[in-house]
Amino acid sequence: MKILLIGGMERVGKTTSIRRLTETLIKSKGFQPENNINLPSNPTKDFKIILHKNDFRIIINSASDNINIINSFKDFFEENILQGYNILISSVRDDDFYPRKNFFETINQLSQNIDFTLEIPLAKTTRQYNNFDIQLKWYEEKIDSLLTHILEHHPYNIS
Repeated sequence: MKILLIGGMERVGKTTSIRRLTETLIKSKGFQPENNINLPSNPTKDFKIILHKNDFRIIINSASDNINIINSFKDFFEENILQGYNILISSVRDDDFYPRKNFFETINQLSQNIDFTLEIPLAKTTRQYNNFDIQLKWYEEKIDSLLTHILEHHPYNIS
């Protein structure tokens, strides 16, 4: 299994970036949700979902903020493990946030065959010069493009 992590401090857009990526995988890359699980209508709400295309499976987890959320993801992962996963996409808090260590311990317990892990760090955008909307749009477009590019190429190869 290959892992793609979206990292950063609180409120940098990890969940919304993962949601936009999930929507791209569904709308543009031909992936379908499994087990009648759909994205929540609220774009900032945390979610867990499994996408598949043929025999290729991606498990997506948008939050890892505390031990309870990490344990909930662990249960979800284990409930749906039978067919295996090719890719795990998840958020992870930055280095000084306490459950980060628990998140990685849990991931290592869940899968002994991790082939590759990449963490993309996100940052806060600033509100300088009254063009925050323009800056945020640019930043989101660049993050979306980067994440899609990474998943389309080695070692993830979703296309």
